[in-house]
Amino acid sequence: MLSLLAACQGGPEGLAVTPPGEGPQVRFDLYHQPLPEIPFPNDIATRADPRARTGRRINASQVAPTWLESTVRAKIDQLDGFGVLQPISVSFSAPLDIADLLRRHRDNLDFSDDAVYLFAIDPRAPGFAEPVLLDLGRGNFPLTLKSTDVYFTADARAGAGNALFDTVEEDVNGNGILDPGEDSDSDGVLDHPNVWPPGARPEDGLMTFYESETNTLLLRPVVPLAEHTTYAVLLTDRLRGRNGQPVRSPFPYVNHLGQNQALEPLDEVLARHPEWGIDRGRVAFAWTFTTQSITADLVTIREGLYGIGPLKRLAEEFPPEAEPDQMQNPEHADSHPPYSILPAERLIDVLASIGPALLGDMFEMVDPALKSFDYVDYFVSGSFTSPDFMRTSPDGLDPLNLHRENFSLDSRSGQAEYDSQRLYFLAAVPRPSAAHQPPFPVVVYCHSYSSLRAEALGFAGFMARHGFASIGIDAWDHGMPLDQGLRDVIESAARGWGFEPFAQVLFLGRSRDSTGDGIPDSGADYWTAYGFHVRDAVRQTVVDHLQLVRLLRSFDGRRTWPADNNDDGRPDLAGDFNADGVVDFGGPQVEYYAWGQSGGGIHSALLGPVEPVIRATAPTAGGGGLADVGVRTMLGAVRRASMLRTMGPLLVGQPAGADMAVSLVVPLATDDRQLPIDTVSGVREGDLVRVDNLGNGERVQVTVRPGLLFRASIKADRGDGFTVSFFHPHQDTPYARLERWSQDVFYYDTRDTSGEPTFLAGEQLSFPTEGYGLARCTPELRRMLGLFQMVLEPADPAAWAPHYFLDPLDIRPEGRVVTNILEIACAGDQDVPVNTQATLGRAAGIIPYRPEDAEERLDGLTPNDWLITHWVYEGLARLDRFPGTGAVFDPDDLDEGSDGFAAPEPTPAQRLRLVTPTSTGVSGIRFAYLQPQGMHGVFPVTSEPAFDMFSFIVNQVAWFFASGGTEISDARCLEDGSCSSP
Repeated sequence: MLSLLAACQGGPEGLAVTPPGEGPQVRFDLYHQPLPEIPFPNDIATRADPRARTGRRINASQVAPTWLESTVRAKIDQLDGFGVLQPISVSFSAPLDIADLLRRHRDNLDFSDDAVYLFAIDPRAPGFAEPVLLDLGRGNFPLTLKSTDVYFTADARAGAGNALFDTVEEDVNGNGILDPGEDSDSDGVLDHPNVWPPGARPEDGLMTFYESETNTLLLRPVVPLAEHTTYAVLLTDRLRGRNGQPVRSPFPYVNHLGQNQALEPLDEVLARHPEWGIDRGRVAFAWTFTTQSITADLVTIREGLYGIGPLKRLAEEFPPEAEPDQMQNPEHADSHPPYSILPAERLIDVLASIGPALLGDMFEMVDPALKSFDYVDYFVSGSFTSPDFMRTSPDGLDPLNLHRENFSLDSRSGQAEYDSQRLYFLAAVPRPSAAHQPPFPVVVYCHSYSSLRAEALGFAGFMARHGFASIGIDAWDHGMPLDQGLRDVIESAARGWGFEPFAQVLFLGRSRDSTGDGIPDSGADYWTAYGFHVRDAVRQTVVDHLQLVRLLRSFDGRRTWPADNNDDGRPDLAGDFNADGVVDFGGPQVEYYAWGQSGGGIHSALLGPVEPVIRATAPTAGGGGLADVGVRTMLGAVRRASMLRTMGPLLVGQPAGADMAVSLVVPLATDDRQLPIDTVSGVREGDLVRVDNLGNGERVQVTVRPGLLFRASIKADRGDGFTVSFFHPHQDTPYARLERWSQDVFYYDTRDTSGEPTFLAGEQLSFPTEGYGLARCTPELRRMLGLFQMVLEPADPAAWAPHYFLDPLDIRPEGRVVTNILEIACAGDQDVPVNTQATLGRAAGIIPYRPEDAEERLDGLTPNDWLITHWVYEGLARLDRFPGTGAVFDPDDLDEGSDGFAAPEPTPAQRLRLVTPTSTGVSGIRFAYLQPQGMHGVFPVTSEPAFDMFSFIVNQVAWFFASGGTEISDARCLEDGSCSSP
């Protein structure tokens, strides 16, 4: 009938007429609530805008149940395209043939038999017509968690093993009907394990590429797509339903007529690939989408700092000027001028004196770092001004910060809103030697999440050995998290040691009190569920590092600064901290490098492609595909700040003797709060609990589970009132209703400050904070995380990684500059999950994954697939993939079997140790193996390791930098640093 209708309508025609058949039909409903049900991303969901770089912007409805969600949708409306790494989804009216799909896509890398294709459809695109490798069950994006019961109180899916897909069989009697008592998570759906083959353990058969509840196919590009480029998704007649019939278009033609023009080049694409065996007649459905601009904002800011482009005014508004800090008390007996430096031996003496008392037995673990200080001459500090595009509020308790602190920037016109912020740096200066003289080259160290700039000192000695100065600044919203009492104690002690000014400077940071206890919280507003806020917090940190590098380059031996530390009556040279007439480090002629760990791995990975003067980077334990970090991380602070707000607010019930204690579980910064509401008597298993949001009309009803437990997720804004009602089955009148707080409740940590509770006993129940209310293991949560990925991508290292050496950005005035990268991934890491570290590596071009990259030494596999088959991306020792070891795989075997772990490792011929030649040197990746069960970051783990992987890796990074990014050494002498410099 569709074919007949198409032939008779006489209007525009699509690519081809939809053939008759009974196969699953693509779902296409623009009016579906709460979001349109269409293949997504999709240019049908955009509007024309000639001011946008892509000529379009996303057209999302701003009608939502909460102000929280509507404000997010309004910001999404400003994006000029979709994600380069976000999942691509298409739903069907009936189940697909999973076995055939896996045979075509998982079991080989041959495009010729694929059922689905993705390629750039714009002939102007550099990668026009080239197929993009898709992950459909291949293992690049694992979801299995290290610990399963991590998503907060009374979780009905505590044993699910992942956050997104159900793994519980609810059809207890096998009749295919949701019977009373079977809906264990109260979602109204008869859930089945989302696994293949049926009956498989979720750890082995979880379908990350298909959601059986909604018959949704989920496609993941193995590497990021190109920015501001139009792509086509092609479903062929090889994609079949469980009934054996090809999938079908919902229209008379195999495409939406509104995309005819975009799909015009399809014939040329197919003609270039006769090996596919596909022509128009075999197209079941096709659609297009355009990717967003990823790099434009930061590139425009960087050019503006150098007086170029639409933001060239930044160069004059924020000149590269620094002020050095005093580091010593002049009146102290051990102090000697210049007082703007702190000699390393003085700090070492203090650390050696108080370290054992502070750290106990752990003090011996930091011995390698302390010994490395022998190569440091002195420490210095100073400050400079940077443009603040976040327009940071000094009030960390303002609940609107997370909505208001975003970039407001049009990089095409130069319209932008920004303030200025004073930032502080801390640096370590090497001892001069015959081989290394000032001004020294500089390693910019980016500290980890919730840490501060002083972290750079822990690695500075290793860099100083090779003649590098190390410098660090605080990331946005980070700084020293100490209360005034501890500060007073430290200042008093520092006064006795003669360097009170140094201690006072360390307290000057960017952290704010986000919990109400009067103590700054380092990074509390950083990795959260506010996608645009997270994106721009990361980008602001990158901007600050761009200004830092600009400042360092200005130490040219001619400029002066407002200091006279040699008392000659004249201003000293800028950058001459020890007042000897020579710039200590930096300047326009020295080389610059960058590295960092965890959050600093993310920042340093971004800094490489956007700062042309950075010659090489070594991001460590960072990641790419940031939504994948959030959905799998074991970092409790990140999980609470992101996933609890996404899943909550949560109303929970737990047994309290024979009664039930009801409470509200909500996030506060990086903490969670379980606020007691009241106790209810007479509650029985099977009773119904209804939560009503009086502010927006949302209603959620759940069932009391065995163990006298319930949990309800509900969408809410701050200040919305709510009630909790209890019903016996089949009764309309509640036997209990909670409407008011039964006691004073503290949401903020004000007990020891103002003493004022957030809610008084007897007040109407209301939410102290907002949340998306998306329950675990539901399609709604899965869709939201896909949108988060799209939002985060302009700050996602994987989206930037192709611009290291595969496609360098044209940044003025330098032009296209190749930057080398040595990524340090951490085997078994589940804080920044190791699979996301591999995502960064693939995107950068240092983990080969294409069919032509297969290596005979790796059993004919690509390095990427070899890592997958050895469970490196899964990285879970608890699954005992190598029976009897209780350990994850060590793919590089850098210790060559000497670490005493008896870890599963490759033969010498298969030690991976990937190196990729570039036009300016080499790039590569190394997997640091610090613990058999995995570990996040490169830090000392024991005082007497059989093999000191910490020192080995840090020395390896220093060696890479010392070679100018031209050599990656795996020599065993790196462990003790005895290797001669390259």
